[in-house]
Amino acid sequence: MNPSTKCRGFSFFADVLYINIESIGQLISHIEILKKEERAMDTNGGASAKPDASNQKKKHNFVEQGFKEVDLEKVSLRIQNIRKILSSRVVGQYKAVDHVVRAFQKERLRNPSLPIATFLFAGPTGVGKTETAKEIARWLIGDDEEAPLVFIDGTNFTEPHSVSALIGAPPGYVGSNDDTAILSGNSIARPFFKTMGKLNEDFRKDYNKLLSQLDSIKSQRLTNSGGCTDEKADEVKEKKREEFYKKWGPYKSVILFDEIEKACPEVWRILLNIIAEGKITLKSIGHEEVLFNNSIIILTTNMGSENLQNLITGKGIGFKNSDEKQHHQMEQDIYNVVKKAIEAKFPAELIGRLKENLIVFRPLDKKDYTKLVHMRIHDILIRCARAGAPISLGITRELEEVIIKKGFSQQYGARILNQKIEKYLVEPLSSAIESGQVKAYDSVRVDYGDGKVKIFTREKKFLV
Repeated sequence: MNPSTKCRGFSFFADVLYINIESIGQLISHIEILKKEERAMDTNGGASAKPDASNQKKKHNFVEQGFKEVDLEKVSLRIQNIRKILSSRVVGQYKAVDHVVRAFQKERLRNPSLPIATFLFAGPTGVGKTETAKEIARWLIGDDEEAPLVFIDGTNFTEPHSVSALIGAPPGYVGSNDDTAILSGNSIARPFFKTMGKLNEDFRKDYNKLLSQLDSIKSQRLTNSGGCTDEKADEVKEKKREEFYKKWGPYKSVILFDEIEKACPEVWRILLNIIAEGKITLKSIGHEEVLFNNSIIILTTNMGSENLQNLITGKGIGFKNSDEKQHHQMEQDIYNVVKKAIEAKFPAELIGRLKENLIVFRPLDKKDYTKLVHMRIHDILIRCARAGAPISLGITRELEEVIIKKGFSQQYGARILNQKIEKYLVEPLSSAIESGQVKAYDSVRVDYGDGKVKIFTREKKFLV
């Protein structure tokens, strides 16, 4: 039996590849045989002779040679799943969803040392950039209740000294002994561990045990008890982590850098290391090397917002939101404005690694707002159920039109719509539940008339 050489990539989704070879010499011999077969197919009157049309056709007729053509339109269930989830939760951003899905299709053959995927989400405010990141996190890690991602707000890192919160403080500075840096291994893995702990009791017990062991090692290092040096402590901690990962596999993470343009250049340099090298080294004691090869890195930006508003409202170039052709032209204009603003802001080495993954979100129209209202009703039903008051809920066309009319904003996107849903639907419904007029399992209908919201309820009748 030939020995089998087994190769496994570092990717969480990587398949196991089997290469049955006895020696390098056998592999070379096999390659030489393939080359001879290829030359035999290509020769027709000598290598220098020009192949005619029939010879060219014969050369590429792989089906007769036993090959089967691959259907490039066919995708896996995993890819179908992420497309379905994003399409149902991210309204009106079909091109953005397609771009994200294509990135995941390439995941298996990516460089195993680099992040799973890196995205730069750009475009007007309130169009779904952050929501898309949250849905990616829910899909990747498997938590439907909350978005298990690491959120980093660029507005909190406008000064160079604030970077210590990301990668730790150098020895001798406050916080140098802490392993609580936002980009430490423990921090970026925490959302994954929290989710897995909710879904699997055995995982939760093992994870709590690991945390207890790491805290004990940290205490021994700080007090130098039992001759616990920094080097020995790091060695023991790494061994404990390896034992845990060997049993449960590597963690996955989604890291969102929100409004990255507002962060200082030091943060951009950290990002460049993560994207280009797939790792960073913390400055705190121990100099932990953090790997991001099982992470998805997402950046969002509102760059070019002032110019975008001119395009969206039709002021700067006389644009009007009327037909599909004009919508397409506006999307292309928005892309050009955003791209130009980004290239003027960020260093060339960072732009070079983000250009292919720049996803520009388009402004929402009134049809999108209608879909958003229906989605929010579904979310409200879930909130009612979690509050102990599961109900069936419907709203009239009159209320829907009032919410959309008052919530429609090309300048601020869906954020205003969410505020109006809270005002005209959530607040009255919450008050009715609190007063006991709406009870669990009631059928509820909400209307708008005479300038106010009206709620009607009917007790649910169960058939025995």
